[in-house]
Amino acid sequence: MDVASTIPLALVELCNALSRKVRENDISVGAARGLILKYVGAITLLDQNKYLVAAFDVAMKHNISLYDSLFIAVAIGEGCDLVSCDELQLKIASSLGVRTIKC
Repeated sequence: MDVASTIPLALVELCNALSRKVRENDISVGAARGLILKYVGAITLLDQNKYLVAAFDVAMKHNISLYDSLFIAVAIGEGCDLVSCDELQLKIASSLGVRTIKC
């Protein structure tokens, strides 16, 4: 896959982080809205639901959260790289044959 893509859960996390920044007066509401719109316009959202069972299996086998395993399962299913700052998530993904990129 040559385009930037992720699951809707990542968009929710982005919005949550931006809302926290607005409440802390680190960013304006307008700026936060602008970032959300840029992100939505620049990224392809994938169907995370079709990977829930695979994510559950990864989570159980590797004792990690479903949240973290969902990104791994999507990378496996879509045949794409996984970009993450989470060392454990990257290690598990790599062990499952996913090409990883540390941020």
